[in-house]
Amino acid sequence: MTDSDRNLFLSLAWFPPDTEVVGVPTRSLSIASRHALRLMGLRCLERDSGVDEVTEYGELLAYAWLHTEDPETISRAVWDGSWRGTLEVAEEIEEEERIAHLADWRETRERVLSLLDSTDVRILPRKSRGPQSPDQTSPAAVVNPLVIDHRITVLMRETGMSRHEVLWELPVWEGNRIYHAAMRFDGQWTAWELEQSGGEESFEDFAVRFACEEACEEAGDEAGDEDQNKKEED
Repeated sequence: MTDSDRNLFLSLAWFPPDTEVVGVPTRSLSIASRHALRLMGLRCLERDSGVDEVTEYGELLAYAWLHTEDPETISRAVWDGSWRGTLEVAEEIEEEERIAHLADWRETRERVLSLLDSTDVRILPRKSRGPQSPDQTSPAAVVNPLVIDHRITVLMRETGMSRHEVLWELPVWEGNRIYHAAMRFDGQWTAWELEQSGGEESFEDFAVRFACEEACEEAGDEAGDEDQNKKEED
């Protein structure tokens, strides 16, 4: 994605695209529905999934179900696997209708993926400043929250929305914009997820800081160092 494309879709992210699927109005892709798609193993958001037309249409019906059914029913179905019943309906649909719905879906999917590609961000690990004394070193038992847990918590804090609203009603791309701004305000380093070249395992000696106070304090130290350097140069 070029910078000009990203800038365009960043501006469009506050104006949700048409989300009608198989002729039915649906909710926008949310944190919960995106996570559910991964748990269900659906590839309907992949540009080239490599599946046959009937399978692709079955996954499209599952996507539509995921964005029209009430969240409580969805949660139960994800746990017990009953959602798979939606896949079987695809074989009962006439070929002409399938082709028309899939053509419309591919256009909708491209808009959705472009919004995701332009707004998905990650926090860059950053090196700890200076040597750490034994009491500053994190115990081996300390674990960081999952990325999705951190994102939900930040969005609830920043928007005042309930957990349900953040999970099911806030479009992913709008949540990405709010999360990105909040992380930069907290002093975190952020980068585009689309340009990620390595996993977290590549940064074993780095620490990701989630605490606003610690990040802001570090940002203040850096600003103070720059001011001191300028004075010495003068």
